[in-house]
Amino acid sequence: MLRTRHERAREEYVPMKYEQVALDYSGITMDVLRSQGADIQAIAGEVIAFAKRNTLSGGKQCKPVLIGQNIAFDIGFLQQMMNYAGLVSEFEKTFAGAKDYYGNFQPHYIDTLHMGRLAFAADEEVTSYKLELIASRLGVELDDAHDASADVTATLDILGVYASRLRNGEGGTGAMVQKKEKTRKYFKI
Repeated sequence: MLRTRHERAREEYVPMKYEQVALDYSGITMDVLRSQGADIQAIAGEVIAFAKRNTLSGGKQCKPVLIGQNIAFDIGFLQQMMNYAGLVSEFEKTFAGAKDYYGNFQPHYIDTLHMGRLAFAADEEVTSYKLELIASRLGVELDDAHDASADVTATLDILGVYASRLRNGEGGTGAMVQKKEKTRKYFKI
């Protein structure tokens, strides 16, 4: 009997394994995970519920798009979480995105890292696009870099600055939008 990859994953459920390298890097211990950790299915369900609550309407064009700094890194974790929780189909229904060549859902996203590269392409002083450096450059407050809540707030504020600059045509150093005077020789009446 043919089964999809997601059906096989649910049947062959294996608890997540935490590698020591990841634990050392994050500073999180197994004791902390056991005492303060949350059920992965509950967290995945909360992500879906949050997106549904904050969707303007039921149309395809109104599905939420993910936004983040270097978000391609985080999307893999989000997809893995949805897979472990058995909520892949719900994830696909809730978020904007498309299936790739292999049939895996790839959510649409806006990466502020790429926006930073575009915004500061002409500025030779900017050599890194780390969140804390871009926040400092744009005058956005980032109290505790690498703290999830602080990073999310700073990323949202940075996106606001980029959007404002795009709307208003402001560039400051390394203009995002260069104004060009429109001229027209012929008019069709």
